[in-house]
Amino acid sequence: MVLGQGTLPTVPSLPPTSSSQSQAPVPHSIHPEVPQKKAKQALSTDDGEMIFKMEELVPASEETKPKPTAQPPPPSTTTTSTITAAATTTASRPLMGGIGGALSITPVSSFPSIPSSTSISSSTSSARSSLRSKNDPKYCHYTPRERYGVEITPLSYIPGARIESYLGNLNFFFIRESTSIKESGGLSGFMGSFVTEVLALVRAHVAALGGNAMVAYFMSECVLLHNPYKNQGQCLINVGGDVVQVQYNATALVSDAPVEDWPVETPASFKGATEGVLYPSGPATASISAADMDATASKRRVFGHQRSPSMEFKELTKKDAQVQLTHELQKLSTTCPQPMRESVQLDFDGFEKLFSRFINESGPSVEWDRIQKLPDAAVTCYSELHPPEGSTIKELLNKLVVSIIPVRSELTFLDLTVQQIEHLNKTYGCTVPLVLMNSFNTDEDTQKVIRKYQGFQVKTYTFNQSRYPRINKESLMPIAKTAGNDFDLEAWYPPGHGDFYQSFKNSGLLQEFLNQGKEYVFISNIDNLGATVDLRILSFLLQGDNSSKCEFLMEVTDKTRADVKGGTLIQYEEKLRLLEIAQVPKEHVDDFKSVKTFKIFNTNNLWISLKAMSQILDEGTMDMEVIINHKHLDNGLNIIQLEQAVGAAVKSFNGAVGINVPRSRFLPVKKTDDLLLVMSNLYRLQQGSLVMSPLRMFETTPLVKLGPNHFGRVKEFLRRFASIPDMLELDHLTVSGDVTFGKGVSLKGTVIIIANHGDRIDIPPGAILENKIVSGNLRILDH
Repeated sequence: MVLGQGTLPTVPSLPPTSSSQSQAPVPHSIHPEVPQKKAKQALSTDDGEMIFKMEELVPASEETKPKPTAQPPPPSTTTTSTITAAATTTASRPLMGGIGGALSITPVSSFPSIPSSTSISSSTSSARSSLRSKNDPKYCHYTPRERYGVEITPLSYIPGARIESYLGNLNFFFIRESTSIKESGGLSGFMGSFVTEVLALVRAHVAALGGNAMVAYFMSECVLLHNPYKNQGQCLINVGGDVVQVQYNATALVSDAPVEDWPVETPASFKGATEGVLYPSGPATASISAADMDATASKRRVFGHQRSPSMEFKELTKKDAQVQLTHELQKLSTTCPQPMRESVQLDFDGFEKLFSRFINESGPSVEWDRIQKLPDAAVTCYSELHPPEGSTIKELLNKLVVSIIPVRSELTFLDLTVQQIEHLNKTYGCTVPLVLMNSFNTDEDTQKVIRKYQGFQVKTYTFNQSRYPRINKESLMPIAKTAGNDFDLEAWYPPGHGDFYQSFKNSGLLQEFLNQGKEYVFISNIDNLGATVDLRILSFLLQGDNSSKCEFLMEVTDKTRADVKGGTLIQYEEKLRLLEIAQVPKEHVDDFKSVKTFKIFNTNNLWISLKAMSQILDEGTMDMEVIINHKHLDNGLNIIQLEQAVGAAVKSFNGAVGINVPRSRFLPVKKTDDLLLVMSNLYRLQQGSLVMSPLRMFETTPLVKLGPNHFGRVKEFLRRFASIPDMLELDHLTVSGDVTFGKGVSLKGTVIIIANHGDRIDIPPGAILENKIVSGNLRILDH
């Protein structure tokens, strides 16, 4: 077969064979005693039109001998149509197809000769035929035959075969272009030859990997573009599947009849061969009783469900992946120095547990229809909380630990946090410690920064979160080569702030603070400048009716258009739970983003009982969903990071509640949009805390959107503002393109400034923009 021509050579009919040839193979699923429809024959008319004719196959018998067919002339050098080749191939070999798959087309020359006779006189066939009534269509006979080439099927198994080994996954994108569509047979010829080439290339890759079959074959994308006026065509096809090595059975018996209707004498290799799936147990012939059949059938059923081969194959691949990962981690542990091995082993133990959850969990963690309405007591309004009495504040603060999660580029925010805690310790004479959770990326920078706080009235502790290996997206194996001090930074990652619990315990700080009489830890992100120690919330946890009953408190606030992707609290299976957008089915994403349906979102300000945390970790009942983070490295490798969110543990604690706090407690600075807000006159700094200016007439903050190309980097952002504009009366600001601001600019209402590509807009000093749209080109130069 020549790739690219879109045709196959015509296959001549073969001479008939006598009935004495007992081992001669016959066409697929044709029984000598069952009339079958012959495959479509393509006949050519004078005008080149293709006509299909259906003929009955006459059963071979002593009275009716197959008549020899005339030998057709040798195939000519001219090519035949694609449909003729496909029909010929179909008659020569069964095509594997299915939903979402494509027909499997193999060169005819790769198959053994197939005689036109359908008569079989073997002793095995005679014995088997005597067990059935004549012309019974229930039974279908597969004769022994050799398998050639590479099987491709969308099924998760190969009928009549057993999967011996899994060799990997293939995923291809093919693109073909042509400027001679008419000359190659039109669109059908163009597509036919392309699909043939694609399948041939797929088979070549499968064979190169040592496989002889591809299961779970898919064609997820097929885009065809055609310009008939220019005689051009383009096509993109995405195909893939799992490469396997299979072992074929010598014979196969497939029956649609129930197990109890099977013949008494059946080859033992067909034990449990229900639903056309084979589990060979040997080539010998055995006598199987009805009780044995029932026992075999019952083994195929688990809790009322039939266990399919795809389930068993998946189970084997999952176990194999876990075994291989353990082996790879053991090899990595031998590459690190002896003093590091204990801590490295703790990290690897945690990663193995996380990987096990990732590989074994399937389906959504939340079923949308089972989400319950939040009870009235689940979320308390902040205005209902009462401040503590002055005499009890010191006692309350002495039971608190403050922990923040630094980010590499935002360690300067640590100054504000230290000022806040020092103010508390000096004012009330207490000892609130500050705990910093670092990663191997931030630890060195953090250690340098905290040296300047040695003279402050704040005791600072640090601990490192785990270091987990990044895994290859295809093989699911670590990409790291060594785990020592000279490790490659790109091969490792910190597993998100959900790792706080276990790393906090492994560091020994959890037990140390419990010994000091501490009861709660307040956790927040360092980039949330509104996250400060709140005495009302602390009093709510430690005094009155709720004293030590609430093990987990999450601060939430009202959702705005800027927060539609933020996680929210839900009631699920009678417990409070955090719902993230990654857990939401696609058809319900709009419902999740709706401000009317879910009115609050998580600020990630958490108050957690230290005693409850220790108990849950000791029992091993900490439950957090696995977050799969896909990344593309600079070296071109696609990797996966497995992470967890700290707030997802809410369902593991008893008495969890939410507090709907003012927006002022959620001031994250993740983009320059946020930085513009906190640097403006909307806020004032008091003892390290940012408070809204009393001159602002609205409680909500403005919505700010700055173009990432010109304002994305902090250095570029600062260069474009001679001074930060007055924003006390601003509602909405959008800036895009090459825009600069002079001194003393005032922004009010809704302001939109757009400089098109190649244009530049300079907002002059002292300008007042109120409900304005500015576009085009505006430059003001000094004279």
